[in-house]
Amino acid sequence: ILPEGRNITVLNQTTISTKGVIEEVQILRKLNPKRKIPNPAGICYATDNRQESLCELFSNTANPIDFLIVVGSKNSHNSEELQKIGVHFLDEERSRLIDSPEDIDPNWFTRNIRRVGLTSGASALDDYTVANLEWFWNRGSMLTFLTGKEDDQRYEDLTFPLPIEDISRIKTYIDLKYTA
Repeated sequence: ILPEGRNITVLNQTTISTKGVIEEVQILRKLNPKRKIPNPAGICYATDNRQESLCELFSNTANPIDFLIVVGSKNSHNSEELQKIGVHFLDEERSRLIDSPEDIDPNWFTRNIRRVGLTSGASALDDYTVANLEWFWNRGSMLTFLTGKEDDQRYEDLTFPLPIEDISRIKTYIDLKYTA
């Protein structure tokens, strides 16, 4: 329970989905019913969109995927979250987080694997994703590209202005440093 009479700020890692942050805020509100706890803001839309798109991909029962590859660093929380979604829908053996095509084991793809989904963390460079797609292409795989919400122009031009207090601190810092 949070102490009375003090301001509360809720900070979150931007790679946690909006849904995940809202669930955490709801828990805080339940534990502290007398406190006003602000709604979450500033969530990384690239992360949110990838997670939502991946869940939608798994919801497609007409063309289910049997295996998921997430391109991204193992120390990227955002990429790990995508892999966890795969584990939720498949299992740990059929949801893999990789850095490069060298990490792919052809033995992963048995006769029971018909469709492989490939996504990448928001911070993964396009070149890495393309290199992994080429790995499949060079082995005669048929590739189908599905676009997700990150391809929607409404999400590309979002800006996140700093709070006024931060802008004021930055101006003060600049004035002190460069005006003398």
